[in-house]
Amino acid sequence: METNLKLRKTLITILIIIILTPLALYGWITRSNGKIQIDGKTRRYVVHKPDAYDASEPTALVLSLHGFSDWPMHHMRMSGWNHLADSEGFIVVYPMGTGFPLRWNAYAKTEEDGSPNADVAFLQALIERLKKEFNIDSEQIFVNGLSNGAGMSQMLACELGEEISALGGVAGAYLLSWEACQTEQPIPAMLFHGTEDPIVSYAGGQTSRSGAIFPDIPEFAASWAERNQCDPEAIKTIVSSSITRTDYRDCAGGSDVVLFIIQNGGHTWPGGCCLPKRIAGETTQEINATSLMWAFYQSQITQ
Repeated sequence: METNLKLRKTLITILIIIILTPLALYGWITRSNGKIQIDGKTRRYVVHKPDAYDASEPTALVLSLHGFSDWPMHHMRMSGWNHLADSEGFIVVYPMGTGFPLRWNAYAKTEEDGSPNADVAFLQALIERLKKEFNIDSEQIFVNGLSNGAGMSQMLACELGEEISALGGVAGAYLLSWEACQTEQPIPAMLFHGTEDPIVSYAGGQTSRSGAIFPDIPEFAASWAERNQCDPEAIKTIVSSSITRTDYRDCAGGSDVVLFIIQNGGHTWPGGCCLPKRIAGETTQEINATSLMWAFYQSQITQ
């Protein structure tokens, strides 16, 4: 009798752990220090203000978007934007997608019910919120992301037009066609992609995981340059034995397009951390995508 009672208690304890563990995990993943109400729904984000922030001086704003099944706190650690924000004195914010796993609607201008893209509405409202809370320089609002977050960055720049000053994309899952791009403005962009990306193929094509069809990355960068009316003759630079940089210059409005190709690179953030090699592949430390993007952003606003 006593043995049966102990067994029942043990089984109940195990059942409670099974039920509570996913809830605890979800709560840990969705940690944030900011939230905003959009169409009756609570959307969350993590914002980092450097100690040197001066409210009397217009300050740049960087939005960095996590990838599919990633989350803001992990993306923050992986990308290292906080360290650069502290040294350069800009505001950086990490918005949170929706669903479980977390994700962005980076492929359609509307939701399945025909309503406007909820993620675009959230990010636009978030920018306006941050403009009220901080002295944001409207000429220096930048967006970037990893994978699905890079695709969402393209979507946001296409929808908000002149409001986004420049874009960065790492291992981008680009699904929006240029025909569906809302703005006619040229969009400055710096892109990074590994040739051995196991999730978003460098060569493009249909992925076995989701069925999505991704573009060939060099062709996609060239199409971006064509859209920005750049000189079609790209300038290629050998950065190292494993990294090549392709620059498209003399673009409309000075809106350059740059592509870094990482030989044997995976679905990872160059110079970053925290992604398992067996899932995402190699992470190069030969370049740092975060610092390169920031330098690119600054070059674009001075043109």
